[in-house]
Amino acid sequence: MPFQQVERPLIHVLDDDAWIREALVSLFDSIKLETRTYATARDFLTSKLPDKPGCVVLDIRLPDMTGFDCFYQLKQINEHLAVILMTGFGYDPAHSIVKARQHGLKSVLYKPFRLEQLLTEVEKAVSSPADVASSS
Repeated sequence: MPFQQVERPLIHVLDDDAWIREALVSLFDSIKLETRTYATARDFLTSKLPDKPGCVVLDIRLPDMTGFDCFYQLKQINEHLAVILMTGFGYDPAHSIVKARQHGLKSVLYKPFRLEQLLTEVEKAVSSPADVASSS
């Protein structure tokens, strides 16, 4: 498994579905990535974000705010924080994906996604532009 360029990145998982959170923690633990999970945007936004490389894997349907609203607030806190939005079967009634892309979103996953797809997107997110260019 890649991730050689980054020393143990921290992955934040925001999803109100406990099964999704647990599955992603298990996956990331198996490849030695540190993971923190949150069921609501408020839980995450009020936590202290570490100065450690990493990314946020964010469901667009949260109980307390839209994926776009959470994405936008994250970008206000740290414009360089990598965010991967995910949604079930392309369902996006609030147009979070379109609006987030207009504000710099680079990665979207449509559930159910392949684990390799998720890992590829996470690796891209936690790699610096120089690391990505040198691995191409």
